[in-house]
Amino acid sequence: MGTFEAPNTMQTCDVLIVGGGPAGSTAAWKLIRGGAKVIVLDKQRFPRLKLCAGWITPGVINDLQLDVQSYPHRLLHFRRIHFHWKGLRLPVSCVQHSIRRVEFDAWLLERSRAPVIHHNVRNIRVQPDGSFVVDGAFRCRYLIGAGGTPCPVYRSLFREVNPRVADLQAVTLEHEIEYEWRDPDCHLWFFDQGLPGYSWYVPKRDGWLNVGLGGFACQMKGSGRDIREHWAHLESVLGRKLAPRAKYDPRGYSYYVSSWLEPDHAQRFPWLLPHAQQGTVGEDKLLILATDLPGARCPEHVEVAAIALPRVSGRPATAHRRASMSEAIFRLAPSSILQLPFVRGRLALDRLTELAQRVPAYWLDLGTDLAEIPAHIAQILDEAEAAAPPPRADHVRTGLAGGGARG
Repeated sequence: MGTFEAPNTMQTCDVLIVGGGPAGSTAAWKLIRGGAKVIVLDKQRFPRLKLCAGWITPGVINDLQLDVQSYPHRLLHFRRIHFHWKGLRLPVSCVQHSIRRVEFDAWLLERSRAPVIHHNVRNIRVQPDGSFVVDGAFRCRYLIGAGGTPCPVYRSLFREVNPRVADLQAVTLEHEIEYEWRDPDCHLWFFDQGLPGYSWYVPKRDGWLNVGLGGFACQMKGSGRDIREHWAHLESVLGRKLAPRAKYDPRGYSYYVSSWLEPDHAQRFPWLLPHAQQGTVGEDKLLILATDLPGARCPEHVEVAAIALPRVSGRPATAHRRASMSEAIFRLAPSSILQLPFVRGRLALDRLTELAQRVPAYWLDLGTDLAEIPAHIAQILDEAEAAAPPPRADHVRTGLAGGGARG
């Protein structure tokens, strides 16, 4: 994998990706396969230590088009997950996988064949023509922020649009150790001893084990028990049977569960979506662009017209097709489920189901020619309007999901 220092002269590309983790490297891989010129920036050198349980689902395997037989690093298949709650244990048969992120992330980045430049992004400027200049060293037509919670793309362009919600700050402690585990299954404990979250035991191939816990910081603070106390309890649980005599030195980090976008953001920040100023939607219509966010608060006069479920196809042409109600719910639900300890999370899930029953959803398969996206969004809105039943007097005009744009 070629990693370079930041250049002395301006470099140009079609797409600049900030962050070389799985999201950034997979976007680079698919875009390059479609013919785009891509550069990846990351402030760390790979391979690098990444705190993470390292549990990946069959859906991740499929999305990454990963051939598990040819993957050259540690990958363990576990056949059962044990759910623990209030002293009860429920073993569930499954097919799930675990990896070590230090290996997995570096391999994905190398697979992408993208040039990777070691650079800590500090300044992003939006140009009059809609392009971006980063630190005076990189110019691109499209910019992807894939740097997680501290992502500089978020900090520069989206912090005002989508500020962090203090209630949704999660804190974690975890440790990945060399340990000859005996139980090859995954274990999850929910809300144990008042933890506003869950803890885990994830075995990995060739004698590695990841254990940890996470929960919402505000609820933890309100309970009077800090995260170290919860860690001590997890150690005692693990020490009884699963990992006796294991030695830990846990490290912590914090992140924010995705929140919502206001419906007028596309007008105030036109770089959010390419079609934002093209007038494809009337003032009383809203397109919900699903990005795994739990809610968009809409004024009373705005009606949700359609739900778009974007995904990168890697093919040159952009395409769209109708999605089922269940596909829309499963795509939008994860953040609402994470917020179930809050009343707003339960309400969001209820409202999400109601919205998916009422509003048509469409898969939006993004090709490498991003200029085609506005036309497909316009087509989605036209098809949704044609398919919509006549409005009822009691019609609820509200919206829910991640990010929207009005023309």
